[in-house]
Amino acid sequence: MFPGAHIQTDSEINEYLRYTVHTCNALVDTCKMGSARDPHAVVDGEIKVHGVHSLRVVDASVMPNIIGGHTSVSTVMIAERASDLLMASQ
Repeated sequence: MFPGAHIQTDSEINEYLRYTVHTCNALVDTCKMGSARDPHAVVDGEIKVHGVHSLRVVDASVMPNIIGGHTSVSTVMIAERASDLLMASQ
């Protein structure tokens, strides 16, 4: 596991963190997708905001959990699905 057995002291841990931690990952789970029964879910399976007419959230924030890879491809898939849903509703 990271950072590895060779990182032991506070100063080594601080140095490791200084050179490896970053904040450029997309945020997920701030508008979690789920059923209306889930008190933490903001949008439903069609990415409509619960209790708000004609409002959808189409970004990485609807992912209920962070994925193992970069979120960009999953976000594009969410946007493609939203496009399909919007076109079908007209």
